[in-house]
Amino acid sequence: MLEFDAKSNLLEQANYKYQLQDVAEPNLYRELYDYASVPKIAFNHRVVPLHMPEEIWITDTTFRDGQQSCSPFTVDQIVTLFKLLSRLGGPKGIVRQSEFFLYTEKDKEAVRRCLELGLEFPEITSWIRANEKDFELVKEMGLQETGILVSCSDYHIFKKMHMTRRQAMDKYLGIVKAALEHGIRPRCHFEDITRADFQRQRHIVVEDQRHAVPMAQRLDLQRFLPERITLHRLLAQLHQRHAAAQRRLHLLR
Repeated sequence: MLEFDAKSNLLEQANYKYQLQDVAEPNLYRELYDYASVPKIAFNHRVVPLHMPEEIWITDTTFRDGQQSCSPFTVDQIVTLFKLLSRLGGPKGIVRQSEFFLYTEKDKEAVRRCLELGLEFPEITSWIRANEKDFELVKEMGLQETGILVSCSDYHIFKKMHMTRRQAMDKYLGIVKAALEHGIRPRCHFEDITRADFQRQRHIVVEDQRHAVPMAQRLDLQRFLPERITLHRLLAQLHQRHAAAQRRLHLLR
């Protein structure tokens, strides 16, 4: 099907048919990750169009992966920081969403207390693994959106999960479809994308589009392509830059 794209001002083919490439043996890209040298990055010289959206906002992860880089917050600290995030984002919700774990009683208590504040922004969302037990937690807390861990690379699928690509695909899509059936917006987190078969990842996005919720975030545990930063790290960097600027001004005086 052909459609006119208002952003590119071109007639474009709208529907591509991507097929899952199921394989008997994992593709571990040993030419790039040989464990004897620094991992390599290969360039294919393809130009990716940059289409800026009409709105730009922040999805905060301070209460999820942010807690993995420091001592875990107390519930009171989470509530205080959540209030500050709301003030920082302002009435238009520049800080649009905040991700939470749901695994421990402390996690759940933090979510409940933040929900009780009745703040419009940031919206409280969760992050789960692609299994039914985790999804039950989302339903229990009554959240409207959840992130779903969708590990992409054969390292994860074959070596960690002990599955085939087809089995992993069915597992992921099962949770995505369950979320849609319950009126919960699924947000797929493509973990370890830089070591993954790109065509397989496209297949998941196409399946999501068939259900009218094409939501994806790219994650790379190796941090070759870091795409997100938690709020407290950002504030720390801004503070350091401000302090450096103040020192330079002092020297100029």
